[in-house]
Amino acid sequence: MGRNRNVFSAGMKRRVFRRVGSLAVACLLILTGCGSSGTAAAPAPAANTSEAESGDLGAAAKSGSQSSDAFTIRQGVNLANDIYDLKVLDDHTGLFKDQGINLETTEFSAGINTIDAIATGQLDIGLCADYAGVNRIGNTQDSTDLRFFASFGVADSYSLYVNPEKIKSSEDLYDATLISQAGVVFEYEYAKLFEKEGVDGSRIELTNVGSIAEALALAKAGTGDAYWAALPFQSRFAAYGWVPYVNLQDVDAPMYTYLVANESYLKENKEEVSKFLKVAQEGIEYINDHLDESAEWISEASGIDKQIVIDSWKANQHDYNLSDDAVSALKNVKDWCYKNGKFDKDYEVTDFIDPEPLKAAFPEKVTY
Repeated sequence: MGRNRNVFSAGMKRRVFRRVGSLAVACLLILTGCGSSGTAAAPAPAANTSEAESGDLGAAAKSGSQSSDAFTIRQGVNLANDIYDLKVLDDHTGLFKDQGINLETTEFSAGINTIDAIATGQLDIGLCADYAGVNRIGNTQDSTDLRFFASFGVADSYSLYVNPEKIKSSEDLYDATLISQAGVVFEYEYAKLFEKEGVDGSRIELTNVGSIAEALALAKAGTGDAYWAALPFQSRFAAYGWVPYVNLQDVDAPMYTYLVANESYLKENKEEVSKFLKVAQEGIEYINDHLDESAEWISEASGIDKQIVIDSWKANQHDYNLSDDAVSALKNVKDWCYKNGKFDKDYEVTDFIDPEPLKAAFPEKVTY
């Protein structure tokens, strides 16, 4: 697959951020510190709604009483993913608070950054796509304490958006500026694209940025030519004349997403993590049943258009599980990484899965 280079110096990043400040999504990303450097302020909580407005969220949530010994979970999120949305829901309904969980979220530009934050003790729980997780474990397998403990869905809504003036066919990929982020699943998606199109990835150097804000800046300036964009951000690239080239299904690269934590944390807090999963699943069901209301709240918090929030939610799968498909996805990506020299020593994916918290919450959802 392609090589990687970083395109932004610190000074350039500051200039780029100023240039994209008028974009609502980019502004939010910048304000929440979504660069690869790590932590950021969590989204500001919204006012709680009344019980009547909050719908059917279970007995504890309906009671309005918050436990005096609430358990705090420090969770890393990305903008507009499930945990981000559940935090917004919690701010409005008390979903977690009223069931004894103090959910503290910190926003990052990519899941790999949440893994870094776990390693440095800044987070308890992180998230990642399949490639980022198996690649990091592959390169640290003799020392890492990191474990997958649940899949929380499949992100099907990503498409490769391209500058149509620069990319019309596979041959154009050789001379194009293909934007990625170091260590994230985009590296894998580009490699799968090269395989599908018969392109020699060794001749292509990916251009790394620290966030989608920087990718948008390159698109605006005409100095970038392609980026894998999730549905909530595709209209931003389309505004600069970019068009979809392929999607994940086209390149046979479904993106499974996972929750991760250190094994020591999961063992010490099995009951609390299990409860977190139960409440999170309850929140997923609430959003499914009250999508219009929930999308309004998420739109207000994120700056993403309400209809895009709705379309994005419907486009992706949402369920906490360790199914055969979810674990097979990890194995398939791990095998690809090892075959393509991403790490030197093979390993068993199941050695780095802790199913116990999920099994305690939903035994029927651990099926691998």
